[in-house]
Amino acid sequence: MYEKAFSTTRYAKEVFQDSLLTGIPQIILTPSIARKVLKSVVLVCCLVGFVYQTTEFLKIFWNYPTVLDIDVECPEIIESPAITYCNLNG
Repeated sequence: MYEKAFSTTRYAKEVFQDSLLTGIPQIILTPSIARKVLKSVVLVCCLVGFVYQTTEFLKIFWNYPTVLDIDVECPEIIESPAITYCNLNG
């Protein structure tokens, strides 16, 4: 029986080649090591920026102050309306 030799690089290429993240297949399929490193650094910087902006927005969103002012009035005398108009349509 013939068994394939397990290669992490080959396995990663097969798994990430059809990835929905567009940067990962480009990084995996790039033949040059220098370009792989450059593309990886750019991808990591973009992900760090995304996480930073998301956390800063959520801090502002969750700390947004809500002002609530409730005045409860219980008058002893309630005035009725002077004129009541009833429409026959309803």
